[in-house]
Amino acid sequence: MGSIRTPVRKLRFIPGQIATHAEELAYLRSRLRASLASPALTIVNIQDLQERCEAHVQGLVVAGPDLLSLVSASLEADDRDEVFAAAYGLLRTQIPAFAQRVIDAFMSASGNRLTGLADALGAVQETLSEAALLKVVEQGDARRAAHAGLALANRRCLYAGHPRLATLLGDEDTAIALLAWRVAALLDEPGAAHDRPYALAARSEDVALREAAFHAGAWHGESWVLPALAQLAQRGDLVGWRGLAALGDARCVPLLTSGLQEEIPLALRAPLAARWGHPVAIEHMLAQMRDADPVQAAAAGDAFTRMTGFDVEGRRETPPVAEDTDVFAREFAEDVWLPDIDKAQRFWTQHAERWQAGARWCRGFEITASLPSAAQQQISMQARWDFGARAALSGARIFAPPPAL
Repeated sequence: MGSIRTPVRKLRFIPGQIATHAEELAYLRSRLRASLASPALTIVNIQDLQERCEAHVQGLVVAGPDLLSLVSASLEADDRDEVFAAAYGLLRTQIPAFAQRVIDAFMSASGNRLTGLADALGAVQETLSEAALLKVVEQGDARRAAHAGLALANRRCLYAGHPRLATLLGDEDTAIALLAWRVAALLDEPGAAHDRPYALAARSEDVALREAAFHAGAWHGESWVLPALAQLAQRGDLVGWRGLAALGDARCVPLLTSGLQEEIPLALRAPLAARWGHPVAIEHMLAQMRDADPVQAAAAGDAFTRMTGFDVEGRRETPPVAEDTDVFAREFAEDVWLPDIDKAQRFWTQHAERWQAGARWCRGFEITASLPSAAQQQISMQARWDFGARAALSGARIFAPPPAL
């Protein structure tokens, strides 16, 4: 009589591939976070990243009940995106025990691990964790409550008038207050009455906190935003200059023009000019292309292209490096593309009348008051969000603020 064989369960996946999917998802998530407000990438690029992320999520979810044992170590990692990949995969299985495992991890985590878990809880559309997160907002320590609030805000599952949010916005810990301001930006609809401590945050010494308050104020349609940004710019505060480049209207043209000529640091003039997109900025970049510093000249050429959509790349050159630069940095110094100044000048001469008829140009599209479908595919993500913020500032929000990734 033959021996009885123990049946072997056939897996519907390759265990070794689960780690690969998790690693790739973590990498792509980090790229997505860095790209969401990119001055170079478009909505098409973001959609491509999102689709690639989803493909790896599906590669994780196929493991079903076996997934936890395969990614549990990553839940304890110190890398934000590694933790996100593991937690998000578990949440997407819709297995209640896995959702509870992620919540339990969130309740004891700190640092990057806490952030990664909050990222995952905010990115998934499910109800298994909602009650637990609401309880954390109400009763948890301030840092954990702020992360829970942001996760719920990303899912539009938090009441904008929640009393704990009002407390967190004024927290002495700027990292906690910053999270709370990101929550407010997502939840506060134009016209809704909310008593937010804008003035307190706008006076903060923390640059990120000041910018977060102005961001929230713009998306809520606060009339004080532009005058306050102008005051900051006049004091040489880069928060003011960046804000005016993104949001400024016709009243801000003289101040921004002056800034590009003198006040704004030279290294920042090209990116701020490109963000502004005014014909004055195009002319300034045309002049800056003649700068003896190849880095500045190349930046001006790039800004010119970002505004007009016209490629002015000329020859490639390696910028000189400082004498005290180490050998490795010397060996791998990045090349820049110097602009073809004659080509750019001819283009400007032929089309100057067209550019001067507009107020904000991005990739050859005039986007002061409208965003045609063709423009939506080609303008940068930064320009897209700036357009939305300007519309909200004028009292006509046309789409929601960017998610907090």
